[in-house]
Amino acid sequence: MSALATGADWAFIPEAPVGADTWREKLAVSINKRRELGSRRSVVIVAEGAIDSEGKKISAEDIKLAIEEGTKMDTRISVLGHIQRGGTPSAYDRYMSTLVGREAVIAILGMQAASPTSPPIKGILVGMEGDRICKRDLMEQVALTRLVSVAMKEHDYAKAFKMRGHRFGAAFKILKTLARAFPHELPKNVKPQCWGVMHVGAPAPGMNSAIRAVVRMGLDRGHTVYGIYNGFAGLVELDAARFGWYSVAGWSNLGGALLGANRDLPEKVEGGMSKVAESIKKLGIDGLIIVGGWEAHAAVHQLHKSLSTFPTLKLPVVVVPATISNNCPGTNHSIGSDTAVNTIVDATDRIKLSAMSSRRRVFVVETMGGHSGYLTLVAAIAGGAQIAYLPEHGVRLKDISADIEKLKTRFKFCRSTSLILNNEKSSKTYTTRLIHDLMAAESDKIFSVRLLILGHIQQGNAPCMCLPPTY
Repeated sequence: MSALATGADWAFIPEAPVGADTWREKLAVSINKRRELGSRRSVVIVAEGAIDSEGKKISAEDIKLAIEEGTKMDTRISVLGHIQRGGTPSAYDRYMSTLVGREAVIAILGMQAASPTSPPIKGILVGMEGDRICKRDLMEQVALTRLVSVAMKEHDYAKAFKMRGHRFGAAFKILKTLARAFPHELPKNVKPQCWGVMHVGAPAPGMNSAIRAVVRMGLDRGHTVYGIYNGFAGLVELDAARFGWYSVAGWSNLGGALLGANRDLPEKVEGGMSKVAESIKKLGIDGLIIVGGWEAHAAVHQLHKSLSTFPTLKLPVVVVPATISNNCPGTNHSIGSDTAVNTIVDATDRIKLSAMSSRRRVFVVETMGGHSGYLTLVAAIAGGAQIAYLPEHGVRLKDISADIEKLKTRFKFCRSTSLILNNEKSSKTYTTRLIHDLMAAESDKIFSVRLLILGHIQQGNAPCMCLPPTY
């Protein structure tokens, strides 16, 4: 998973042993080919349990030696070790652990106490399946886990892969494609197509990773991919480039939107829908992939309405939801939302550290998210906020008044800081500034209040990795 998220060139894992007699040569050939094609560096990730097809352990030293002998290139080893266990938990880890902790309490309360005549109580495992809490029989899950070890010992790697879950196998197949030095040759029975890929909407961390995947998966299947700069405004100006395999090298860990992102809809650009249809025809585009937020959905709706007028628009169109607000229909998680939550939580962590020396202080922090309270709610849970104001619930004066009284009571017994998160659209009347002013005026000097508006730093971080929703 780390290789997929970081854009590594090669990964050694125990579930997919490499050929004992061939892996050294293949690795060297792959790295040499990348250099010939313009790549300036190569990253190889190796699991501590990596083995070859004969069951022999493959170490980082073995890989280093193979690269140096096969490429004559200087090679370095970085052993991460126990730093992988340390560090501050991510926003999702905090959010997820809070949910499963609550569910554990509910589960144990639902288990009747054993009596001498009652059957033994089965243990329950509380975990996550995708992004949902699940409860399983504990011993059954332990038995299934042991079967993975048995399959590995018997060299039945296909079974081990299957028992890791279908997403694990799918992720490995994707990695094998994206990490190639060059795409496969086009099968003779495949008719090449030409696709356009663009952004519509505000930038979101992870957009570049999505473009990289689209370009390389498309090229690997023998198709042509045009990167369209600046959305529909760029399309009507024919501001597009034919992307090659290395056009997107290094994009996986970059924040922002390298293609450019704006909210211009096809009906509003210069020349309108007629010019959009003309540009699609000039570029010879057979399909369009739009990575973006709510405006991307609106753009496709406008294209659909114009089909009868402009036959050129009768082409496949795919939307990949990407917005930090996580307010797009049809998906539980949109690209960028998890990184935005981590950015908020990181900021509130720093705020709480600064307040440790200033006792009885309240911070009112404004988050983005538009009319969706997702960022505010999840960041409040993960960041340990005491109060969260959401557009779905609204804000009333009596709510603020009640919260002020709660804060007064809290600071009589606790001298630490308190954190309040307010969504930018939670109320037209009670803005973040007004909430701050009301609390400062009514605090009776029991606590002080500070205001922080995070703003666009929530859009600008490098994309992070969030396993559970996609694993």
